[in-house]
Amino acid sequence: APRVTVTGRAAPIEDPGLKARWLARHPYAALYADFGDFALWRMVPVGGLLVGGFAAAHRLRATDLQRDATVLAAAEADIIAHVNADHPDTLALLAGVPGEWRMIAVDPDGFDLAASDRVVRVAFDAPAEDADAVRKALIRAARTARAK
Repeated sequence: APRVTVTGRAAPIEDPGLKARWLARHPYAALYADFGDFALWRMVPVGGLLVGGFAAAHRLRATDLQRDATVLAAAEADIIAHVNADHPDTLALLAGVPGEWRMIAVDPDGFDLAASDRVVRVAFDAPAEDADAVRKALIRAARTARAK
């Protein structure tokens, strides 16, 4: 089976917005997220190795491993609020499992949905670099899910 090894530099980060985002993905961690020894770390990739099978290894550059999500990150809270308020039925359809799903994160490659202690990752069919691209990707995903 294909696998990837990623190397990089890790450093602790202190950003209340990222902590809130992380807690949305891991709500059970709220019990200890304010402890003095709790910290979030960010790894900045510097390279990697993709092994696709026997004699099929390829070196990866940092640019191969991450997208610039600056524009989308600035719009994330608004996207999440809109989708959760106006499209809950669509979220359940996209999750593929009944439940009270809510969007908890969005990035250029897709979005995360949560219902109770379950989390589902939904990938976009193409990278979405801004809010308009996310809107179009969500419409395509909803149409595809409805057609099934």
